[in-house]
Amino acid sequence: MKTMFLLDHTGFSEQNYVIFNQINKIVVDSLEEISVAVNDVSSKIVELSTAIVNVAEIGCFQNGVLVTTNIINANQALSAHASSRKILYLWDVDWLHGVFNYEWLYDTLSDDRLEVVVRSEPHRHALLNLCGKEPIGILQNFKLEQLWNLLENTKTK
Repeated sequence: MKTMFLLDHTGFSEQNYVIFNQINKIVVDSLEEISVAVNDVSSKIVELSTAIVNVAEIGCFQNGVLVTTNIINANQALSAHASSRKILYLWDVDWLHGVFNYEWLYDTLSDDRLEVVVRSEPHRHALLNLCGKEPIGILQNFKLEQLWNLLENTKTK
């Protein structure tokens, strides 16, 4: 499945380590088209066997799945007028750990163009309490093939 990840950076984080390992496992044996767009190009924690582009490229990403992992990047994805399916894999409930403008947060998460996948039942409850949006699924451990299966089974667009 044609997929682009929109991430903050390519530097040190558990999230990047997990995602990059998943990408590398898949691109070795398949013809799947996977790329990574980043806001800040920094040193990589793992050698990545796919294209890494600037965030400006998300507007050119057509007919695929654009996956984000936080609220800010999800909002950026929504601003890209591309024919990609926009997914927020809610890695963490960011609004519980920082200050966010409630109206902006609500508007981003409740946007019909954004589909949300959560990591746990508590994340699902946090999302429901904030904006009443039901996630399309719960994937506790990030596995790219499981995410693709979930998306195939929940095609809404």
